[in-house]
Amino acid sequence: MKSPNKARGYNELGRAYLQHGDIKEALQRFETTLKLDPQYEDAYNNLGIAYMSLHSTDKAIEYFNMLLKLNPEHIEGHFNLGIIYIERADLDNAIKEFKTILQINPYHYQAAQFLNYLYYK
Repeated sequence: MKSPNKARGYNELGRAYLQHGDIKEALQRFETTLKLDPQYEDAYNNLGIAYMSLHSTDKAIEYFNMLLKLNPEHIEGHFNLGIIYIERADLDNAIKEFKTILQINPYHYQAAQFLNYLYYK
């Protein structure tokens, strides 16, 4: 690795592992990212996504909530929580997440589509 003390490098390496299905390695890289930079928002999001792929939704929710504490307007964090809530049939919380996205960005097409789906389900 070019810069072993740089959070971004570990995060990008984790994303590569995640894309290739090596979740264990991805998790280790994202954790290292946060050790180097506890404010690195994308690492929280990526940890949540990795845990979603392992069907560890409680852990995924934990990381998305940590992300949203750092940045309450992080659209991907809200979106990913919305998806988890749909999977859990927790439609009230899913609706809340997609509405929050539309408050941040009224033109977010996917959030509008999910809300439409949830309202007419």
